[in-house]
Amino acid sequence: MDKLVFLSDLEEAEKKIAPWTGSEKEFLNLWFLAMTGVVLPFYIISIAVSFIKLMTYSGNPAGRSEAIQSIWRWFGALLITVAAPVLVESLTWLTSIFLDGIQYAFQLVAQESGINRTPGNWGAINFGGVAITTGSILGTVLVKLMFAVFWVWINVVYVIRKIVLSGMFCFTPLMALMWSVNKNTTAIAVWLGELASNAFMPVAHALVLCTILGFMDVKNINQQGTWFQVLIAIYTIMPLAEVIRNTLQTLFTRMAGLNEEHTAKKAWQLPWDWVAYCLSVGSSAVHWEQTIHLLMLLHLHHRQVQVAVA
Repeated sequence: MDKLVFLSDLEEAEKKIAPWTGSEKEFLNLWFLAMTGVVLPFYIISIAVSFIKLMTYSGNPAGRSEAIQSIWRWFGALLITVAAPVLVESLTWLTSIFLDGIQYAFQLVAQESGINRTPGNWGAINFGGVAITTGSILGTVLVKLMFAVFWVWINVVYVIRKIVLSGMFCFTPLMALMWSVNKNTTAIAVWLGELASNAFMPVAHALVLCTILGFMDVKNINQQGTWFQVLIAIYTIMPLAEVIRNTLQTLFTRMAGLNEEHTAKKAWQLPWDWVAYCLSVGSSAVHWEQTIHLLMLLHLHHRQVQVAVA
Protein backbone atom coordinates (compact mmCIF):
# COMPACT_ATOMS: atom_id res chain seq x y z
CA MET A 1 0.00 0.00 0.00
CA ASP A 2 2.88 2.38 0.74
CA LYS A 3 4.24 1.69 -2.75
CA LEU A 4 0.90 2.50 -4.37
CA VAL A 5 0.17 5.69 -2.48
CA PHE A 6 3.53 7.03 -1.29
CA LEU A 7 5.62 5.63 -4.20
CA SER A 8 8.06 3.99 -1.79
CA ASP A 9 11.17 2.23 -3.16
CA LEU A 10 10.97 4.16 -6.45
CA GLU A 11 13.75 6.25 -7.94
CA GLU A 12 13.12 9.93 -8.61
CA ALA A 13 12.90 9.30 -12.36
CA GLU A 14 10.34 6.54 -11.75
CA LYS A 15 8.27 8.76 -9.43
CA LYS A 16 7.96 11.41 -12.14
CA ILE A 17 6.23 9.01 -14.54
CA ALA A 18 4.26 6.95 -11.98
CA PRO A 19 1.89 5.08 -12.34
CA TRP A 20 3.65 3.94 -15.52
CA THR A 21 6.96 2.21 -16.04
CA GLY A 22 9.47 3.39 -18.61
CA SER A 23 8.35 0.90 -21.26
CA GLU A 24 4.66 1.63 -20.61
CA LYS A 25 5.26 5.37 -20.95
CA GLU A 26 7.08 4.81 -24.24
CA PHE A 27 4.16 2.76 -25.57
CA LEU A 28 1.68 5.37 -24.37
CA ASN A 29 3.53 8.19 -26.15
CA LEU A 30 3.62 6.20 -29.38
CA TRP A 31 -0.08 5.35 -29.07
CA PHE A 32 -0.83 9.04 -28.48
CA LEU A 33 1.09 9.96 -31.64
CA ALA A 34 -0.82 7.29 -33.57
CA MET A 35 -4.17 8.71 -32.39
CA THR A 36 -2.98 12.19 -33.35
CA GLY A 37 -2.19 10.90 -36.82
CA VAL A 38 -5.68 9.42 -37.09
CA VAL A 39 -7.47 12.72 -36.38
CA LEU A 40 -4.96 15.00 -38.14
CA PRO A 41 -6.70 14.79 -41.56
CA PHE A 42 -9.97 15.88 -39.93
CA TYR A 43 -8.17 18.87 -38.42
CA ILE A 44 -6.84 19.92 -41.82
CA ILE A 45 -10.20 19.49 -43.55
CA SER A 46 -12.06 21.38 -40.83
CA ILE A 47 -9.58 24.29 -40.85
CA ALA A 48 -9.92 24.52 -44.63
CA VAL A 49 -13.72 24.54 -44.32
CA SER A 50 -13.52 27.31 -41.71
CA PHE A 51 -11.36 29.45 -44.01
CA ILE A 52 -13.84 28.90 -46.86
CA LYS A 53 -16.69 29.98 -44.56
CA LEU A 54 -14.68 33.07 -43.58
CA MET A 55 -14.36 34.12 -47.22
CA THR A 56 -17.97 33.20 -48.01
CA TYR A 57 -19.42 35.20 -45.11
CA SER A 58 -17.47 38.36 -45.92
CA GLY A 59 -20.73 40.32 -46.08
CA ASN A 60 -22.28 38.67 -43.03
CA PRO A 61 -20.78 39.98 -39.75
CA ALA A 62 -22.35 37.25 -37.59
CA GLY A 63 -21.24 34.43 -39.90
CA ARG A 64 -17.77 35.96 -40.24
CA SER A 65 -17.41 36.24 -36.45
CA GLU A 66 -18.42 32.59 -36.00
CA ALA A 67 -15.94 31.50 -38.68
CA ILE A 68 -13.12 33.44 -36.98
CA GLN A 69 -13.96 31.88 -33.60
CA SER A 70 -14.01 28.45 -35.23
CA ILE A 71 -10.55 29.01 -36.70
CA TRP A 72 -9.19 30.09 -33.31
CA ARG A 73 -10.69 26.98 -31.71
CA TRP A 74 -8.96 24.79 -34.27
CA PHE A 75 -5.59 26.32 -33.48
CA GLY A 76 -6.41 26.00 -29.77
CA ALA A 77 -7.21 22.32 -30.30
CA LEU A 78 -3.85 21.81 -32.02
CA LEU A 79 -2.12 23.56 -29.12
CA ILE A 80 -3.92 21.34 -26.58
CA THR A 81 -2.89 18.21 -28.49
CA VAL A 82 0.75 19.28 -28.68
CA ALA A 83 0.85 20.30 -25.00
CA ALA A 84 -0.95 17.17 -23.66
CA PRO A 85 2.23 15.07 -23.08
CA VAL A 86 3.84 17.94 -21.18
CA LEU A 87 0.65 18.47 -19.16
CA VAL A 88 0.39 14.81 -18.12
CA GLU A 89 4.07 14.60 -17.17
CA SER A 90 3.75 17.84 -15.20
CA LEU A 91 0.74 16.48 -13.28
CA THR A 92 2.51 13.23 -12.33
CA TRP A 93 5.68 15.15 -11.42
CA LEU A 94 3.73 17.57 -9.20
CA THR A 95 2.01 14.59 -7.57
CA SER A 96 5.38 13.05 -6.65
CA ILE A 97 6.52 16.40 -5.18
CA PHE A 98 3.35 16.69 -3.07
CA LEU A 99 3.76 13.10 -1.86
CA ASP A 100 7.38 13.70 -0.83
CA GLY A 101 6.29 16.86 0.96
CA ILE A 102 3.48 15.08 2.84
CA GLN A 103 5.82 12.27 3.94
CA TYR A 104 8.52 14.68 5.08
CA ALA A 105 6.01 16.86 6.95
CA PHE A 106 4.47 13.84 8.70
CA GLN A 107 7.88 12.53 9.77
CA LEU A 108 8.75 15.91 11.29
CA VAL A 109 5.42 16.08 13.14
CA ALA A 110 5.72 12.46 14.30
CA GLN A 111 9.23 13.08 15.59
CA GLU A 112 8.16 16.25 17.38
CA SER A 113 5.11 14.47 18.86
CA GLY A 114 7.09 11.40 19.87
CA ILE A 115 4.74 8.91 18.20
CA ASN A 116 7.58 7.23 16.24
CA ARG A 117 5.57 6.31 13.14
CA THR A 118 6.22 6.66 9.43
CA PRO A 119 3.99 6.35 6.34
CA GLY A 120 5.90 3.13 5.61
CA ASN A 121 3.91 1.50 8.42
CA TRP A 122 1.06 1.13 5.93
CA GLY A 123 3.29 -1.36 4.11
CA ALA A 124 2.32 -3.89 6.80
CA ILE A 125 -1.15 -4.02 5.23
CA ASN A 126 -1.36 -6.69 2.54
CA PHE A 127 -3.68 -9.45 1.41
CA GLY A 128 -1.34 -12.29 2.33
CA GLY A 129 -1.09 -11.41 5.99
CA VAL A 130 -1.72 -8.29 8.00
CA ALA A 131 0.78 -7.71 10.80
CA ILE A 132 -1.75 -6.35 13.31
CA THR A 133 -2.52 -7.04 16.96
CA THR A 134 -5.47 -5.62 18.88
CA GLY A 135 -5.43 -7.49 22.17
CA SER A 136 -8.68 -9.23 21.22
CA ILE A 137 -9.07 -12.34 19.07
CA LEU A 138 -12.37 -11.15 17.60
CA GLY A 139 -11.03 -7.62 17.11
CA THR A 140 -7.87 -8.88 15.42
CA VAL A 141 -9.87 -11.07 13.02
CA LEU A 142 -12.29 -8.26 12.11
CA VAL A 143 -9.54 -5.65 11.69
CA LYS A 144 -7.41 -7.99 9.57
CA LEU A 145 -10.43 -8.78 7.41
CA MET A 146 -11.23 -5.08 7.02
CA PHE A 147 -7.63 -4.28 6.10
CA ALA A 148 -7.55 -7.15 3.59
CA VAL A 149 -10.72 -5.86 1.92
CA PHE A 150 -9.29 -2.33 1.93
CA TRP A 151 -6.01 -3.59 0.41
CA VAL A 152 -7.88 -5.27 -2.44
CA TRP A 153 -10.10 -2.23 -2.92
CA ILE A 154 -7.28 0.30 -3.11
CA ASN A 155 -5.32 -1.92 -5.51
CA VAL A 156 -8.35 -2.10 -7.80
CA VAL A 157 -8.79 1.69 -7.56
CA TYR A 158 -5.18 2.31 -8.59
CA VAL A 159 -5.45 -0.08 -11.52
CA ILE A 160 -8.53 1.87 -12.63
CA ARG A 161 -6.62 5.13 -12.08
CA LYS A 162 -3.83 3.98 -14.36
CA ILE A 163 -6.26 2.92 -17.09
CA VAL A 164 -8.26 6.18 -16.83
CA LEU A 165 -5.14 8.34 -17.03
CA SER A 166 -3.90 6.36 -20.03
CA GLY A 167 -7.26 6.45 -21.78
CA MET A 168 -7.80 10.18 -21.18
CA PHE A 169 -4.28 10.97 -22.39
CA CYS A 170 -4.80 9.09 -25.65
CA PHE A 171 -8.29 10.58 -25.93
CA THR A 172 -6.80 14.09 -26.10
CA PRO A 173 -6.65 14.46 -29.93
CA LEU A 174 -10.25 13.30 -30.33
CA MET A 175 -11.39 15.45 -27.40
CA ALA A 176 -9.74 18.52 -28.93
CA LEU A 177 -11.43 17.74 -32.25
CA MET A 178 -14.83 17.48 -30.56
CA TRP A 179 -14.29 20.76 -28.68
CA SER A 180 -13.21 22.60 -31.81
CA VAL A 181 -16.34 21.44 -33.63
CA ASN A 182 -18.67 22.35 -30.76
CA LYS A 183 -17.43 24.74 -28.07
CA ASN A 184 -20.36 23.80 -25.79
CA THR A 185 -19.37 20.14 -25.50
CA THR A 186 -18.40 18.81 -22.05
CA ALA A 187 -15.48 16.84 -23.50
CA ILE A 188 -12.78 19.30 -22.47
CA ALA A 189 -14.20 19.72 -18.94
CA VAL A 190 -14.44 15.96 -18.39
CA TRP A 191 -10.97 15.43 -19.89
CA LEU A 192 -9.27 18.01 -17.70
CA GLY A 193 -11.23 17.00 -14.59
CA GLU A 194 -10.43 13.29 -14.96
CA LEU A 195 -6.74 13.96 -15.65
CA ALA A 196 -6.32 16.29 -12.69
CA SER A 197 -8.39 14.30 -10.17
CA ASN A 198 -6.81 10.95 -11.05
CA ALA A 199 -3.29 12.36 -11.16
CA PHE A 200 -3.69 13.83 -7.66
CA MET A 201 -5.54 10.80 -6.24
CA PRO A 202 -2.46 9.59 -4.26
CA VAL A 203 -2.18 13.05 -2.66
CA ALA A 204 -5.70 12.76 -1.23
CA HIS A 205 -5.05 9.21 -0.03
CA ALA A 206 -1.68 10.16 1.49
CA LEU A 207 -3.24 13.05 3.42
CA VAL A 208 -6.01 10.85 4.86
CA LEU A 209 -3.69 7.90 5.63
CA CYS A 210 -1.18 10.12 7.44
CA THR A 211 -3.98 11.73 9.45
CA ILE A 212 -5.25 8.30 10.57
CA LEU A 213 -1.70 7.13 11.27
CA GLY A 214 -1.24 10.09 13.60
CA PHE A 215 -4.19 8.96 15.74
CA MET A 216 -3.49 5.21 15.83
CA ASP A 217 -0.64 2.80 15.26
CA VAL A 218 -1.79 0.48 12.47
CA LYS A 219 0.79 -2.11 13.54
CA ASN A 220 -0.24 -2.23 17.18
CA ILE A 221 -3.81 -1.02 17.50
CA ASN A 222 -4.03 -2.12 21.15
CA GLN A 223 -1.90 0.84 22.20
CA GLN A 224 -4.39 3.56 21.25
CA GLY A 225 -8.13 3.47 20.71
CA THR A 226 -10.20 0.38 20.14
CA TRP A 227 -10.43 -1.98 17.21
CA PHE A 228 -13.98 -0.71 16.55
CA GLN A 229 -12.59 2.80 16.04
CA VAL A 230 -10.04 1.36 13.64
CA LEU A 231 -12.79 -0.29 11.59
CA ILE A 232 -14.64 3.02 11.32
CA ALA A 233 -11.41 4.84 10.39
CA ILE A 234 -10.56 2.38 7.61
CA TYR A 235 -14.11 2.54 6.29
CA THR A 236 -13.83 6.35 6.20
CA ILE A 237 -10.58 6.45 4.20
CA MET A 238 -12.04 5.97 0.72
CA PRO A 239 -15.07 8.30 0.94
CA LEU A 240 -13.05 11.05 2.65
CA ALA A 241 -10.24 10.79 0.09
CA GLU A 242 -12.86 10.84 -2.67
CA VAL A 243 -14.30 14.09 -1.30
CA ILE A 244 -10.85 15.70 -1.26
CA ARG A 245 -10.03 14.41 -4.75
CA ASN A 246 -13.31 15.60 -6.22
CA THR A 247 -12.58 19.18 -5.21
CA LEU A 248 -10.68 19.29 -8.50
CA GLN A 249 -13.90 18.61 -10.41
CA THR A 250 -17.21 20.40 -10.59
CA LEU A 251 -20.41 18.48 -9.91
CA PHE A 252 -21.26 18.45 -13.61
CA THR A 253 -17.95 16.94 -14.73
CA ARG A 254 -18.11 14.34 -11.95
CA MET A 255 -21.48 13.23 -13.22
CA ALA A 256 -20.16 13.09 -16.78
CA GLY A 257 -16.86 11.45 -15.82
CA LEU A 258 -15.96 8.05 -14.38
CA ASN A 259 -16.67 7.19 -10.74
CA GLU A 260 -13.52 5.20 -9.89
CA GLU A 261 -14.70 4.23 -6.40
CA HIS A 262 -18.01 2.89 -7.73
CA THR A 263 -16.18 1.01 -10.50
CA ALA A 264 -13.78 -0.52 -7.98
CA LYS A 265 -16.75 -1.61 -5.85
CA LYS A 266 -18.33 -3.28 -8.88
CA ALA A 267 -15.04 -4.98 -9.76
CA TRP A 268 -14.68 -6.23 -6.17
CA GLN A 269 -18.29 -7.47 -6.15
CA LEU A 270 -18.07 -9.25 -9.52
CA PRO A 271 -16.29 -12.45 -8.30
CA TRP A 272 -18.79 -12.84 -5.48
CA ASP A 273 -21.67 -12.35 -7.92
CA TRP A 274 -20.23 -15.15 -10.08
CA VAL A 275 -19.88 -17.41 -7.03
CA ALA A 276 -23.50 -16.72 -6.07
CA TYR A 277 -24.60 -17.34 -9.67
CA CYS A 278 -22.72 -20.66 -9.84
CA LEU A 279 -24.23 -21.73 -6.52
CA SER A 280 -27.71 -20.83 -7.75
CA VAL A 281 -27.11 -22.75 -10.99
CA GLY A 282 -25.88 -25.73 -9.00
CA SER A 283 -28.89 -25.55 -6.70
CA SER A 284 -31.22 -25.34 -9.71
CA ALA A 285 -29.50 -28.32 -11.31
CA VAL A 286 -29.98 -30.40 -8.16
CA HIS A 287 -33.63 -29.30 -7.98
CA TRP A 288 -34.31 -30.30 -11.60
CA GLU A 289 -32.52 -33.60 -11.13
CA GLN A 290 -34.75 -34.41 -8.15
CA THR A 291 -37.85 -33.34 -10.10
CA ILE A 292 -36.97 -35.54 -13.10
CA HIS A 293 -36.26 -38.48 -10.78
CA LEU A 294 -39.66 -38.02 -9.10
CA LEU A 295 -41.43 -37.88 -12.48
CA MET A 296 -39.72 -41.08 -13.58
CA LEU A 297 -40.87 -42.83 -10.38
CA LEU A 298 -44.45 -41.64 -10.90
CA HIS A 299 -44.39 -42.83 -14.52
CA LEU A 300 -43.05 -46.23 -13.47
CA HIS A 301 -45.73 -46.54 -10.77
CA HIS A 302 -48.43 -45.63 -13.33
CA ARG A 303 -47.23 -48.39 -15.69
CA GLN A 304 -47.23 -50.92 -12.87
CA VAL A 305 -50.85 -49.99 -12.01
CA GLN A 306 -51.88 -50.40 -15.67
CA VAL A 307 -50.25 -53.85 -15.84
CA ALA A 308 -51.98 -54.92 -12.60
CA VAL A 309 -55.41 -53.83 -13.90
CA ALA A 310 -54.87 -55.65 -17.17
